[in-house]
Amino acid sequence: MRDVRDAEDADRDMLAGMFSRAFADDPCMTWLYPERNARSVSAVNSFRFLFDQNVTGIRLTTTGCEATSLWQFFAHGDRPAQTEKTPADISRTAALTHALAMHKPLGEFWYLHVTACEPAHQGAGWGAAVIRAGLARTARKSIYLETANIANLPFYRAMGFHVSEEWDVADGGPHFWSMTRPAT
Repeated sequence: MRDVRDAEDADRDMLAGMFSRAFADDPCMTWLYPERNARSVSAVNSFRFLFDQNVTGIRLTTTGCEATSLWQFFAHGDRPAQTEKTPADISRTAALTHALAMHKPLGEFWYLHVTACEPAHQGAGWGAAVIRAGLARTARKSIYLETANIANLPFYRAMGFHVSEEWDVADGGPHFWSMTRPAT
């Protein structure tokens, strides 16, 4: 069993580095930041921003920061927090922001905004542990996530999610799968 706890502000930088490594080859991140070194720095900064913006949501991590998940509650009309970008990234970021807004569900839902696992620990249950802990806290409402990585679909299906929509980001952006899990 993997121990999960609330992530603290002191965990932020360690988790940001892990997020950067976990998303190094993610289709969305590679599209936003085609150059690997810029992607690494931008991923760290993006996660720091998301972590800081998520103070009213749920921030989970395993004891040694092997995995993390960030959850936010939204009601119709709310928009997920957006990451800060440099001017060169504005066009792609705008396309991604618009696509995310157009495909989010209506009504109240929990948004599984980020899940990341240290690459050396992937497949060992760390990511599943932070998701299960989040599910235990959010199960009374439906849950929504999106992924641009087809390899993630079986993992999320095993957690009770199903694909509700497939879509592409404009301007040659990545393909996404929206996934939902009904309230229990």
